Amino acid sequence: MDKPASRQKLLFIVSVILSSGFWLGLVFFAHFAMRRTWAYISLDYVALIVVLAIILVYFIDFIRRARLVAHLKGHTIEIGAKQHPDLYSRLKTCCKRLDIESLPNMYIFSGNTQQKSYALRYQGQQYIAINVDVIAALTDRQGAIDFILGYELARARDVYSRWAAFIYPARVLPLIGPAYIRSCIYSYDAYGIRASKSKVDAAFVLAVYASGDRRWKSLNIPNFAGQSAATREFWMSMQELVSENPWLSKRMAHLRAIATKSDSFIPRHNPLALPLALLVPYLAPFGFYTAVRLLFLALWITVTFFGTIQAYRLLAKHDLLGFSESRFVNKVVNVPGKKRISILSRSKNSKPKKPRAIGQIDPYGTLHTDLKTLGGMILNRQRKRGGNPCEINNIKTLQLNYHWQRYAFSCDEPIVYTNIEQGEFVPGHKAHIQSYNWKRQKMVKGPPRQ
Repeated sequence: MDKPASRQKLLFIVSVILSSGFWLGLVFFAHFAMRRTWAYISLDYVALIVVLAIILVYFIDFIRRARLVAHLKGHTIEIGAKQHPDLYSRLKTCCKRLDIESLPNMYIFSGNTQQKSYALRYQGQQYIAINVDVIAALTDRQGAIDFILGYELARARDVYSRWAAFIYPARVLPLIGPAYIRSCIYSYDAYGIRASKSKVDAAFVLAVYASGDRRWKSLNIPNFAGQSAATREFWMSMQELVSENPWLSKRMAHLRAIATKSDSFIPRHNPLALPLALLVPYLAPFGFYTAVRLLFLALWITVTFFGTIQAYRLLAKHDLLGFSESRFVNKVVNVPGKKRISILSRSKNSKPKKPRAIGQIDPYGTLHTDLKTLGGMILNRQRKRGGNPCEINNIKTLQLNYHWQRYAFSCDEPIVYTNIEQGEFVPGHKAHIQSYNWKRQKMVKGPPRQ
């Protein structure tokens, strides 16, 4: 038998890992973006900004919870010893069955809404709320109310919910985001059954959800659970994979399997639907938070793209790409519509090679552009901070035409320079130095003439 509830912990760990990578990647991306604007901002300031962003996410979630609690206290009825004592007694009984010592604050609400019940934590207090229409529909099956109470108690006491803001980036990812929410629902169902005196009563709650507060009594529960076999179809699997709500027939089959301790068959998803669902980010339910999820999705794309580029550059920096060529050979390729593509590779025993294709690209011109960029950076640093002209440590962050390791700063004079190997750019020319005086802002020596 498939046991979806057992996957909650695993999916939570995966969500934490993915979200940690997102927040860390966002720190480095923000640092890179700010260095492009403010050259001397340090990484610790960027990390502080990202931490403040996480705090802002928690603050927004705190405001949402505060509004819900205010609505409960202002518009709904609080259950207690003097207010609906029968429900209050059931709450205490359910807490005892679940080994919960402190009773949560319980409310009942009415109104034309699709929300049957919900729970939340706010300032150390636990709140659960149940739609009075559901309670009224279960008048003949009062034991079924225990299932609802157990379900919401599990949601209110879910320790993973405290990480909701941190793992929010994983919520927008395909498959992982909706799968984690579905696994939580199955886990809460298991707690609901534990809170019920009669395990069979749990199925009547889903019967009310499926057929309404009047027709549920005539619902054939085994037949409805048997409908879950159809959820293996491609489009049913596809729709469930991109949704946070499992099919009710599937939940019913799972509840009956737990209640009867049987090996009831709960179909898995159609494997053909997985690749397509992998392309669909989780943006529902639609509303205000859809815009927030779209923002996180855009940040995911940005951070992933940035991380891929930086990983490639890190491999190139440590010469792990292309071992067959010389360390300082720059392959300048003429690509229509682009200025240049330059890559560095290394091999100690290989001889320097000529460029593959030069065409209209001026290798010395791109080299001089790099020298002037570096010279302008050190000039700005000297004007702001002074110090030794060769003390520079953020050259790696610049977007240079050639590899940063080939450039050097003089400590005795305002010069940034690079060595040109024999025949590197122009066949037959001897090795020489290209230098740029950043104080005078002019090249000291130009390219050799034919």
